[in-house]
Amino acid sequence: MNLELRLSVEDSPNSAGIVIDAIRCGKLALDRQYTDDEAYRMTEAFINETWKKKPHEMLDYRRQQRQQAVA
Repeated sequence: MNLELRLSVEDSPNSAGIVIDAIRCGKLALDRQYTDDEAYRMTEAFINETWKKKPHEMLDYRRQQRQQAVA
């Protein structure tokens, strides 16, 4: 995958903080990728309106799913 971004601002000397935040967000997104199976189950649950968990509960759900897959 290639990603090309362009930042156009009026005050470019002061935009370094924005760029660093964008890089950090990208790194977080890479670290929190879901497997295809997890993404499928989560999408189906969302469609069926059974997914009404808070973000920290989603992490617990992922751990449970992984443990069940290993067992």
